[in-house]
Amino acid sequence: LKDKFEEIDTPKASCSQQKRRREDGDQFPAKKRVPRKEEDLQMEEFQRSVKRYYELKLTYIKPLIWNDDFALAISDIFTSLELIPREAKERKMSKDYIASQQGKQRKVRIDYLGSGQRKKLSSLDDLFNPDVTGLTTPPRCILIEGDAGVGKTTFLSKEAIDAVSKETELGRRHDIVLLIRLREVREGETIEEMVLDQCVPETTEGIHVQSTRAILQRNESRVLFLLDGYDELRPEARAAGQAIPKLLSGKMYPYSTIVITSRPSAGVQQHTRPDCHVHIMGFSHEDVVEYIWKYFSVVGRQEITETFVVLLDCNELLSSLIRTPLFLLLVCVLWEEDQEMVSTGTMTGLYSNLLTCLVRKYCKREGVDMPTDGLPAEVADALLQFGKLALDALLRNETLLDLAQVEREDVNWQLLMKLGVVSLEVSASKLHPRKQLNFSHKTMQEFLAGRYVAHAVVNQDIVELLQLTSVSKALELGNLLQ
Repeated sequence: LKDKFEEIDTPKASCSQQKRRREDGDQFPAKKRVPRKEEDLQMEEFQRSVKRYYELKLTYIKPLIWNDDFALAISDIFTSLELIPREAKERKMSKDYIASQQGKQRKVRIDYLGSGQRKKLSSLDDLFNPDVTGLTTPPRCILIEGDAGVGKTTFLSKEAIDAVSKETELGRRHDIVLLIRLREVREGETIEEMVLDQCVPETTEGIHVQSTRAILQRNESRVLFLLDGYDELRPEARAAGQAIPKLLSGKMYPYSTIVITSRPSAGVQQHTRPDCHVHIMGFSHEDVVEYIWKYFSVVGRQEITETFVVLLDCNELLSSLIRTPLFLLLVCVLWEEDQEMVSTGTMTGLYSNLLTCLVRKYCKREGVDMPTDGLPAEVADALLQFGKLALDALLRNETLLDLAQVEREDVNWQLLMKLGVVSLEVSASKLHPRKQLNFSHKTMQEFLAGRYVAHAVVNQDIVELLQLTSVSKALELGNLLQ
């Protein structure tokens, strides 16, 4: 070999010799600058586009669709939500026990499956601390459950904003943060199509299905999926072989991280066993008081704040209800308009009074006589017709109503918009653009559907009307049945 390859016996130059040769221009020409890889530039453009998109869409929210001027920074309404430990054994605990614990809890509290020990954590970031969770590896799937109106969507929006800004451990661990509203997902839609549809502005150049798939595959371990509202995912999109079940089960992007929100008993565990199981309980008493002061400061009615706080201290039922952020907001609205209307201790009573309040505002604006008992006939008819559509959508597990369908049913939806019951918007989906009517919250849809059911059951069996074919179906419609 030495005879054939003389260079084997040739000693290599030392580092200092190589340096001198470079300086003399001998043998070592200046190294050309290697152009940056196209995929790196594409990745950076993808990240910038997603971050900017979230900052524009998520930083501020308008929680009152009948008041377009009232907007809140997302951080102002979600700084101190409580997260209470939730694991398999705790599901059997009585409600009285859980309630008795709330008064002692202050900040965020999270538990994880398999421990049996409740632990106080400052945020979801602590779930990546093995000393806290006892897990030998970081969690792949975190399930966040909470009752209606407790703030799951707001929580995930805040997590998305903080993650793309690298303000949390979740964000620092992941280069790609993808927030997907599951109610917008259609049957047969791929993960890459969802990402393009909901996370990337249309004007972003060079990003398409194939390039998105390549980006996710190259950076899989640094991808964070934030999946909002499994309970709002269409039944056909939950079926085996669909993209979301495959993502949850690990058949797709198994090295990514998933945080998914849902109402309880929606069936997430059919597809995955979460590494961490979190339950959002709502505001503590201190959070409630802080939020009330913020609200009335924004609307310029600070003088009525103190009497409201005193009332809450005396009304146990109302105090329990307003631990849910959405209901606290609605009670603040009622207190601002008519303090006599804030006397209910049920969700149904709260929404009934709110509806009356909205109808009064409408009648005053439009010069319509408000009857002393009940609602104006035109309003009552429109609400009843719309309640049927709301129920039909609930039975299909949908929370948005296609405007074309509403118009075919000859429902006076313009009046409902003037009331502030629904808003007209173009769907967030760029793949399936359509005009649709959106409820202020799913609980408003359930309330209107419940009003229709109360009217219809006089002549129709409720089991047939609600298609109550199983216990799980009854659980899904639990809020409506209340």
